[in-house]
Amino acid sequence: VPNQNRVTVTVHDILGRKVETLVDTEKQPGRYSVQWSTEGVSSGVYFVEMNASKGYITRRVIVTK
Repeated sequence: VPNQNRVTVTVHDILGRKVETLVDTEKQPGRYSVQWSTEGVSSGVYFVEMNASKGYITRRVIVTK
């Protein structure tokens, strides 16, 4: 996070439905990590999106069990 921002990190399924919100808070500048427990979700493709005030990043995640 390059400067103080409201940051949200959400997980969506392949159909775009929100599965879980991992982060939804104001963050100070710095590096952060987030762990997602996939307990209770099915195997498949998911998208993790980080959204801050100046943009967003989306990454594809494959869950196998």
